[in-house]
Amino acid sequence: MKKVIAIAATAAVAASVLTGAVGASGATVYSFYASMGGSKVNVLGSTVTSGLTAQSTIQGTKIPQTNSNSLASVKVNGLLTLGAITTSETAKTITGGVEVDATGETAGVNLLGGLVTVDAVKTAVTTTLKGATSTGVGKTTFVGIRVPGVTIPVDVPENFTVSIPGVLSLTLNGVQKTATANGVLVQTYALDLTLLKAHGNSPAGSEILLNPGEVGVANSTKTAPVNMGGFAYGTQIDGTVTGVAKVHSGMTAEEVLPSVGTGGKTLVNSTAAVNAAPVLSLGAIESTATGSTSTTVASAQTTYEIGRLNVLNGLIKADAIKGTATVTRAADGTLLPTAQTTFVNLVIAGTKIPLNVSPNTVINVAGLATITINQQAFLSNTAAVRGIDIKLTVAKYGLPIGAEIEVGAALADIIAT
Repeated sequence: MKKVIAIAATAAVAASVLTGAVGASGATVYSFYASMGGSKVNVLGSTVTSGLTAQSTIQGTKIPQTNSNSLASVKVNGLLTLGAITTSETAKTITGGVEVDATGETAGVNLLGGLVTVDAVKTAVTTTLKGATSTGVGKTTFVGIRVPGVTIPVDVPENFTVSIPGVLSLTLNGVQKTATANGVLVQTYALDLTLLKAHGNSPAGSEILLNPGEVGVANSTKTAPVNMGGFAYGTQIDGTVTGVAKVHSGMTAEEVLPSVGTGGKTLVNSTAAVNAAPVLSLGAIESTATGSTSTTVASAQTTYEIGRLNVLNGLIKADAIKGTATVTRAADGTLLPTAQTTFVNLVIAGTKIPLNVSPNTVINVAGLATITINQQAFLSNTAAVRGIDIKLTVAKYGLPIGAEIEVGAALADIIAT
């Protein structure tokens, strides 16, 4: 479980750094998270997806802090063509507090073979925190947006929804603001397009996102946890899947737990199906992230849930898998990491696996793969779980020796003062 353990170790190092910084000065400490990307495409029933392009991120407590990224162009399966993308984030002090910003700019947007076009689009998110007063603003500006039969206002309102009946639904200038116990979290996107009918090889329900961003800031000085984090996703393939994906099939239905928490609300990402047969096929995936904090207690939790699993042409089958990673902080400062995996009718190489299978159980399938079930890893402030991890010992199904297939992963951590 190298990746998860590596992330857990990084969290532990960060915890010691943050603890030292707060204890040494006693000054106000601001915890923040800011991320922006250019585009993301989820094609239902296929692993041919485009992850977050030109993504850049900043987080932690160090101020000032900046980051940026750029990409000359993007083209995805006849669904999306983009020109230049630039993203950036900044955390800086202002009079009486702190300001954290994220910006994404994308030019030459062409969706669905010219059905929807935009000359340029800019998404900007700004959060500020002064004492106990927090503000959050997200706004997207469009230049030359064209949707057949639809009139788009020059100044697009928040969460403005239009549709081409039977073809697509479109939400513009998406903004969601969440007040946390000691700050604010703002999630935005410029455009969210969902197909209502198939387009080429992309079935109904496939989704295109432009400029997805997330910015949060919190006053951590008087709050027990300075920071929290985590993620969950359904599947990931490392290798070369002939005719399906090159080199890498990214995380499906990924959800991230922001460092400032979610104010107790649950963030959800889902995918209706994934089909990379004979390597991998499954039904619905749902990943969630929830974080809450107060002056005495805190909780960070991520989950994944997967239905109708079939891996390596029936070698591994299950009706459902669910995993949960949780870290809680009690009023006395005690941190408790826990993890759990639940399998429904899991069968490997014809053998039914018991419901109470022990963590980190390894099964060797001669001449094919090493399979680890219910992987769990812990640090004092971190819990990580992965449902099934498969590593091929031979080249098969278009995958090379050593290729890895992950099914269900979740990690949660709390960095406390």
